[in-house]
Amino acid sequence: MARQRLLRVASLVQQEISLLLRMGRLKDPRIDPLVSITWVTVSNDIKYAKVGVSHFGGPDQMQEAVHALNHAAGHIQGTVGRALHARETPRLTFVADLSIESGFRVSTQLSQLELGPSE
Repeated sequence: MARQRLLRVASLVQQEISLLLRMGRLKDPRIDPLVSITWVTVSNDIKYAKVGVSHFGGPDQMQEAVHALNHAAGHIQGTVGRALHARETPRLTFVADLSIESGFRVSTQLSQLELGPSE
């Protein structure tokens, strides 16, 4: 039962932050439309949440976006809290998610192996 609640809270937090980004409600120029929220994990007491951020630009742009999102975390947390209607809103920490980049790199290497020298 508790696990379901954590998953539901994580899903709602991800949806609300994604909506904020998509609607352009964060005015920081370092946060562009290529930023996406890939995952959210919530602590067992629902006091903290880690938010995975992916960016389809370069690693420098991703680090800037993560820094900007951490700077705006209080504002984002307030907006998420109002949408959740919960007694307590998790404190948000944004981290870079490199899994898409790693997956793309592995996919490229596999395709190069398949197109390798023919005999």
